[in-house]
Amino acid sequence: MPRGTSIVSPDGENVICAIAVRGFVAGDKAASEAFARITAADADLRIPLHAAPLDADAIERIAHWIDAGLPFDGT
Repeated sequence: MPRGTSIVSPDGENVICAIAVRGFVAGDKAASEAFARITAADADLRIPLHAAPLDADAIERIAHWIDAGLPFDGT
């Protein structure tokens, strides 16, 4: 799931710079932007926004899921 940021010229016509990041990278939580945001110390960067941080157990389960390759059983 590629995500990113684009910087557009003041006239709105030209992309000056585009930075792509990946929300989740199977098997690599260090490369997963979502995991970085979940564990961010800065409340302005951390998700969920405007809510309490996830507890350690929830973060550990997400880390395990990413490291396991993002398995999904379809339900």
